[in-house]
Amino acid sequence: MGRLFWKFFLSYWAALLLAVLGVGAGTWLYRLAERDAELALEAGPRAAFIVSSSAATLRHGGLPALRDLLEDSKRRGALRLFVTDDEGRDILGRQVPLARSSARCI
Repeated sequence: MGRLFWKFFLSYWAALLLAVLGVGAGTWLYRLAERDAELALEAGPRAAFIVSSSAATLRHGGLPALRDLLEDSKRRGALRLFVTDDEGRDILGRQVPLARSSARCI
């Protein structure tokens, strides 16, 4: 009876250890993918709509209208668009990630 107890006891702890390692590895991979997705530029219909509507706002309302649009969307958390000047500074004064500051839109 003593040997059976130790077999169950050790198999329980081995399964628990494997579960902890599996959950930890899954969490680590999820956060790694989340961080990479945050640094990647967004593409698709939503991104195209945001960029085209911001361009139209700049064209028809000027820089103050675009600033108002970005401030309003920043308060709501709706979009995250960086509009930079010729020196690579964001027009709202936010910190621009290095990878994005080198991209230019013509």
